[in-house]
Amino acid sequence: MCKSVTFIAKAVLIIAVLFLVDQGLSPVFQRYFFKAPYGDIHDINYVMSESNEKLIAMGSSKARHHFVSYLLQDSLNMSAFNAGMDGKGIYYHYVVLTGILERYKPEIIILDLSGKDLTVSSDFGFDALNQLLPYYGKVHSLDTLITMQGFSEVLKVQSRLFRYNSKLAQLIGSYTIPYKIDKGYNPLNGNWKGGLEELERIDYQIDSTKLTYLQRFIDVARSNNVELIVTISPVFRIQTSEQGVYEELTKILKSNRIPHLMLNQSPEFLAHPEWFADPAHLNGTGARVFTNKVAQFILHHQTK
Repeated sequence: MCKSVTFIAKAVLIIAVLFLVDQGLSPVFQRYFFKAPYGDIHDINYVMSESNEKLIAMGSSKARHHFVSYLLQDSLNMSAFNAGMDGKGIYYHYVVLTGILERYKPEIIILDLSGKDLTVSSDFGFDALNQLLPYYGKVHSLDTLITMQGFSEVLKVQSRLFRYNSKLAQLIGSYTIPYKIDKGYNPLNGNWKGGLEELERIDYQIDSTKLTYLQRFIDVARSNNVELIVTISPVFRIQTSEQGVYEELTKILKSNRIPHLMLNQSPEFLAHPEWFADPAHLNGTGARVFTNKVAQFILHHQTK
């Protein structure tokens, strides 16, 4: 009996100490996170809390490195911000979209997609939401997606410190490595010197949950009278094995009457390896060519 009481007392003490540490340190991390002056953390906070541009471009690393904000602004005569973020997929984009719409309504959202946004893959999954955990309890769509992952994930995020524990290195970088980017656009340098890649032939399986959230993204944009434009960025590789994925995507976009520009297998870009930093990403020169094409596509669509 005495041992049981001692064990319970120790357990309660440990829990109490952990609670006090969590409550004591989390405000410090919170303060530095939301005041980060540079880097990805700064850009996430800007998009979620301060952005007011009429055009927001979204997507993964391709969006981050491909949409030249000032060219979109100049060509379309409207303010623009590039909210692309490396390694993020449709779940992340959906949360960011709903977070923005809780504050204001942009006129245009450009969403750059890839096959990983629709397929069963370890990439672009729920893990990408870790970057947004400090917004747990503030954005309803994020709370819903965390709940979908099960009780253990809900339990973890009850710790305020847990929401920041994977961001220490990023936080340090946000205060010690200043760099300027063009309203979210982060250009890549270098010229691809290799040959044209051909992806390994894989039977890709469509992820029904990702598909559901793509449709929700479309529905939320439409219900808020936000014009949605979908793009597929150029790559310097042959994607025959992903053809079925892009056919499914095209079918969804057509059924929803979403204007879309698919340049992933564009002969023009495939003829210019010097426009690429690597087979998956354009360099600054290629990004300017791509952005101009996107802007002209939007202008053409608006005049129809």
